[in-house]
Amino acid sequence: MAKPLILCIDDEKSILDSLESQLQPEFGSEFTIELAESAEEAQEILKENLSRQVDIPLILADYLMPGCKGDQFLIWAHRKTPETRNVLLTGQAGLDAVVNAINNAGLYRYIAKPWERNDLILTVKEAVASFRQQKKIRLQNQDLHALNAQLEQMNQELDERVTIRTQELNQQKALFRQVFDNAPDPMAIVDDTEKIIQVNPAFLGMFQYTLSELQDNYLSDLIVAPESRPESTEFRVKTLAGQTIHEETQRLNKEGKSIPVSLMAYPLYIDTVSRGTIVVYQDLTLKRETADLLQRSYARHRRNDFFNALAASQKKISNDIYAQGQLLGVPLKSSFLLFFLMIKEWEIPFDLPKQDQGTGFHIFVDKMIDRLSEKPSIYAWDSQTGIGVLHIVSPDYHENIMTEKQIAEGLLIQSQEDFPKTKFVIGIAEFWPGMEHFAKRYKQARISALIGAKLHPTQNIHHYLETGAFPLLSKLMDDEESGRFLDRTIGKIIEYDRANGTNLFLTLEKIIAQDNLRKVADEMFLHYKTIIFRKQSIEKILGVSLDTFEGRTLVGTAMALYYFFQMEDDQALR
Repeated sequence: MAKPLILCIDDEKSILDSLESQLQPEFGSEFTIELAESAEEAQEILKENLSRQVDIPLILADYLMPGCKGDQFLIWAHRKTPETRNVLLTGQAGLDAVVNAINNAGLYRYIAKPWERNDLILTVKEAVASFRQQKKIRLQNQDLHALNAQLEQMNQELDERVTIRTQELNQQKALFRQVFDNAPDPMAIVDDTEKIIQVNPAFLGMFQYTLSELQDNYLSDLIVAPESRPESTEFRVKTLAGQTIHEETQRLNKEGKSIPVSLMAYPLYIDTVSRGTIVVYQDLTLKRETADLLQRSYARHRRNDFFNALAASQKKISNDIYAQGQLLGVPLKSSFLLFFLMIKEWEIPFDLPKQDQGTGFHIFVDKMIDRLSEKPSIYAWDSQTGIGVLHIVSPDYHENIMTEKQIAEGLLIQSQEDFPKTKFVIGIAEFWPGMEHFAKRYKQARISALIGAKLHPTQNIHHYLETGAFPLLSKLMDDEESGRFLDRTIGKIIEYDRANGTNLFLTLEKIIAQDNLRKVADEMFLHYKTIIFRKQSIEKILGVSLDTFEGRTLVGTAMALYYFFQMEDDQALR
């Protein structure tokens, strides 16, 4: 039997290659992944597979293609195979195209380019599960209707063929019982008063009842919340009138936990009269959780792009930017503190799939941002070099370094409680009311964290206004003399290391950060005399003594200025 087909259509071969490389490892063993570079090629593939009666659970189609746009192709495909889940994959489709596809092509989902791999995989899994569920329900519905038709026919011939009809009825009952008991979805049969007649094992599993607890009870009394009783009564009235119900609603398990379900209710006919209802449930918990995950991921990426654009821009904050912030739920006109949270050490979650290990850090950062953003008045984003944190304060707040460090300390403690195997450094920007200095403040917070961690590795919180010469040094970045000053000082050490394959620069960093050479030796796992020898070599190259105030000040200033240049180079590469 041929494997089910997942069809991908895009006029850009690189997009198709990317789709294939991400889908093949996850679904290749169970599905055939077909690629088409045009709607015409896709139509031929679709016709051929439909002629061979191959299941087609999913079509992923780009919107903007030559000749036939993605929404038009999906409308054509929907007419050929209505049960197939259609996904529009593009970065350029407008609202009209999406609405057109929803209304005429049964559009299942819309994915914007560029996509996140996890979002794509979750969408494909959900689409395939939805296709299979609809097919399964259709087949079950056919079986149930066939059984009801056979039962009705047997009743009509009862007077003439009592013995034969009884045997056939017993056979049908056994078949129905087998289908009913082995159905993977929870099912219940109730009479016209909703008194429970029969349930299958899947029902007992979902709602956590035993058969004895259900005996002589009414379905609504056990699994329907009081506020949903009118809805349940309406469903019963409609099915007794011969209607079929398909709704998404909530039901309760034995412990009172609310479960989101898809409910399908069919009339149960006896002697051509509806005498009760057959109810089939599907647990929508995973579907809702997946939708919530996708929604949070989309909101997070929008917030990341928004804040990173603000941090990189030197333009005046316009009303359009305030409006964008309002759409994202960020009160930009409020006063706020700005922190930069740098992750020094972290650990991959033990349950991370092997194929996601390479992007484990990004997944970890996303979890941190979601956790931080749950807290009142905090808005966090991924700045690629760390996590930016905007903390709203009262309108009458005035700058207070002690208060700001206490808030940062609370943020640090909470983050370490949430992620106990992670080490953080927090930089704090100078306080200004309003948004006008956002880019400048972000840079200050980042400088404080990155350079503070270098020069004071034992401290976890660094305030820009307590960084000594940092503010002054940052103003020297564009001064040509600064470059010459570095060349005359630590540039000599860097050049010596490059020429001789040594690592005196790292030793110099440790000596400047520590007052005790023995501690330097311990940190570098070297003998104390080795550190003394390296110190003497450094002093000889630089022509200064690191034991004097003037020498340490000169080298310390050069190191700090070097870190500034390094940080600017890193930022330019991003």
